[in-house]
Amino acid sequence: MIYCRMGKITPRSQRTNALMRITDALSIFLDKRGGKEHARLTMLWEHWNMVMGEDLASLAAPLGHKKDVLLLAAEDSMAAQEIAMQSGEVLERVNAFMSGRYFSRIQVELVMGRNDLSRASPALRPQPPEYRAPKPERLGALKGALDPESPVARCYEAYLRYFSRTY
Repeated sequence: MIYCRMGKITPRSQRTNALMRITDALSIFLDKRGGKEHARLTMLWEHWNMVMGEDLASLAAPLGHKKDVLLLAAEDSMAAQEIAMQSGEVLERVNAFMSGRYFSRIQVELVMGRNDLSRASPALRPQPPEYRAPKPERLGALKGALDPESPVARCYEAYLRYFSRTY
């Protein structure tokens, strides 16, 4: 179990240096910065089709939010009009999923080539190619010269195993 000291940014005389578990400290840290709210919104975006049902999910997809306004994207003006007419149903379903009155109104916009939040996002950056260190010329020259019980010998054995792997 990992513990940490969580001090508040207050005058030194009022600071608390209580020892607490790192999971509790991280939870407090994220709660102060809206972590639970962001997690619920992410769950809403990921489960949009389930929350809205197939009929409403096919009309609009989530774009995001601005304060208490839910931003939705529609493919065409007919879908935008239909979702605007059913805004009460949309708000009821979304607020039920968010466990309270989170959004007060919706704003429908045309997609115009933007990606909605209910689709999987692409990787942020490509994976770098795996670097393979070149094999040293005199690899294994110290084998047997070191005390087999020493940490240095165990490290050297791991070093030899690294270069003996084949790809």
